Amino acid sequence: MQEQQQAAANSQETNSSSDTKKSFGDVKAQIQDIKNKLNAINTEKEQWFAKRNDFSQQIKAEIGKIKESAKSRDTLTSSVQEVKKRRDELNKQIAEKIKEAKTMQGSVQKATEQKESKPYVNAEELRRQIAGMEKKIETEGLTFEKEKEMMKKIKAIKKQYEEAKKVSESWGKSRELSKEISTLKREANEKHQAIQQTARESQKQHETLVTESRKIDELRKGEKEAHEKFMELKSQFSELNSQLKALLPEMKEAHEAREAEWQKKHKYAEDQNKKTLAERAHSVEQKLKAGGKKNKLTMEDLLAFQGMKE
Repeated sequence: MQEQQQAAANSQETNSSSDTKKSFGDVKAQIQDIKNKLNAINTEKEQWFAKRNDFSQQIKAEIGKIKESAKSRDTLTSSVQEVKKRRDELNKQIAEKIKEAKTMQGSVQKATEQKESKPYVNAEELRRQIAGMEKKIETEGLTFEKEKEMMKKIKAIKKQYEEAKKVSESWGKSRELSKEISTLKREANEKHQAIQQTARESQKQHETLVTESRKIDELRKGEKEAHEKFMELKSQFSELNSQLKALLPEMKEAHEAREAEWQKKHKYAEDQNKKTLAERAHSVEQKLKAGGKKNKLTMEDLLAFQGMKE
């Protein structure tokens, strides 16, 4: 009867211990599962973090390119404005010179018309004639009438000389104006060509800016997607980490419960062992008191008796 009760108690202890182990094992498995998920999420999270940083670096590089392109474009635009200003000044000068040339042409045309009605005499030739006649008056002893006639001729030639000189000067000024206008037009044309070339370069830089801006827009989309994915995984990581922290007290409790069950079982086994030893020792004492062959002591009896004494 006593052995049956002990077996039942042992069975109860075993079942209780098994339930405790199962509870501890479940918590441990749950924690391990969460840790595995955390590791997987953390790996993916860091990958998206790296992608986001890569997008950010690319955007930074593209912004640098845009700044350089914008600087170059602005420099070209400023250059265009300066060249345009110079071209406009040249065009203004050309207009003024053309106006002056037209006025000069009127004078030349008038003088030419007068010249066509009279024999043409070179101004320099007239000057030499005047000089010769004046020298003749000074060096030759002319009569009063001759000198008077000579002075009259000199006066008439001087008038011709002044008219011829004006025509010559007008022609000279006209030719000079024509040269100046040609020079100004050539420079104005060069400035115009420079404006066209610089404007093309400026437009090219502007198109580069537009292209780079579109590229940045695409990169920002990628950066945003990577950031959102990173934040989503970060949130999942934080949630799982909170679950893990919440399970740690439960894990501790399950561990303590298992330890308590083990201690209980160990104490029960120890108590049962002491009880068995006490019963055997009592049996040995009875055998010793009774004596005789019928109550012969076995090795187990002696060991049990010795154990109780110790």
